[in-house]
Amino acid sequence: MNIANWLKKNVFVLNVLKLITGTALGQVITVLVSPILARIYTPEDFGILAVYISVVAILAVVICLRFELAIMLPEKKEEASDLVILGILIAALISLCLLFIFIIFNKNISVLIGHPELSFYLCLVPLSTFFYGSFQVFSYWMSRSQKFNQLAAAKTTKEAAIAGTQLSLGAFLQAGAFGLVAGQIAGNATATAILLVKSINQIRKRFYSAIFNNLKTVFIKYKKFPLFSSWAALLNAISQNIPAILFAFLFSPSVAGLYAIAIRVLHMPTALIGNSVKQVYYQKASEIYNENQSVLRIFLKTTQLLALIAVIPFLIVILWGEPIFTFVFGSQWGLAGKYASVLSFWLFFGFINPPSVITIYLLELNKIQLIWEIFLLIFRVLAIYAGFILFKDVIVSISLFTIVGILFNFILIGIAFTKLKKEKKRIQK
Repeated sequence: MNIANWLKKNVFVLNVLKLITGTALGQVITVLVSPILARIYTPEDFGILAVYISVVAILAVVICLRFELAIMLPEKKEEASDLVILGILIAALISLCLLFIFIIFNKNISVLIGHPELSFYLCLVPLSTFFYGSFQVFSYWMSRSQKFNQLAAAKTTKEAAIAGTQLSLGAFLQAGAFGLVAGQIAGNATATAILLVKSINQIRKRFYSAIFNNLKTVFIKYKKFPLFSSWAALLNAISQNIPAILFAFLFSPSVAGLYAIAIRVLHMPTALIGNSVKQVYYQKASEIYNENQSVLRIFLKTTQLLALIAVIPFLIVILWGEPIFTFVFGSQWGLAGKYASVLSFWLFFGFINPPSVITIYLLELNKIQLIWEIFLLIFRVLAIYAGFILFKDVIVSISLFTIVGILFNFILIGIAFTKLKKEKKRIQK
């Protein structure tokens, strides 16, 4: 059997490869420009970007009240398109509310964060959250339609827009942190516009009927997502992004910038492979689940595949993180490599857990997820504060943070595996 025939019979692998191939170009762009950006911008600039992205990321996960996750679930395409419209409208409404809040309480919030110089950037947060939320809505719509090539192309264009804007503003205008922030906004806006153009013909047919007849129906039907999943996602976003904010607040913006570069590099495999697998796994697992079949087999195969892919790259960073970062980014970024060596232990398990996360959504284990996220956030914050209060050492804070991440990823994978085993027994009866 030749490779082409094998791929036709293994649609899951084929779709993953489509996303990876398209996304790879975007990651190549990111890899190529990162050393240049590290020489144009300072650790302080990256520290401000890290805090900005952290604030955006925390708010963006609930900007659509998690209705984007429900797009995969309906059997009928019309209902899914109603969810797309609902998600975009909610994102627009909440972003407008955020804009008024940041304008009115701008100085108070920037002082609370610990850095008044962030005052201007806070007013840009609602713009970023809207584009980010809209992009997620259209991404799930494209995944449901199995248009993975178009989704990959949008992601590539996004990275190109980010890199182009950051390079041009930094090199020619010496824009400082603003150049980094503007690049993020430009990237998300460009990618959202591309997916909107690709989806508009299908969505507009349902627009008027959705607004006047169906939005309330789908809102009520999938109310578990805003009631439980949105809170869980918000807590997860806080626990994922709280380090950058706390490192800037407890130590300095430079420390936050070093941490941001370490995370940026370590997330590249996730952006290239992990997220692609996540999108395709969700589509395939939803299809299997709607046919009343067990998802356990594909869950195990996907988790094992991710582990095999990740073990060598993360091991290299664990062993030689500091010299690699010094060589690639320059001597001022060597400490970021030291951070990366420690963080790699946690991010390895974060890389292999997308099937577990999607399984939680698929089985609608929203309450369990919410409890898990509450305890994860508490222990992550305690870990960082313990390193600061007891040792005044950022490496200790990062190490404790990593240990917490490893333990909770084990718990999440265990929950997903156990629930799928029970589900398989139920189906076989």
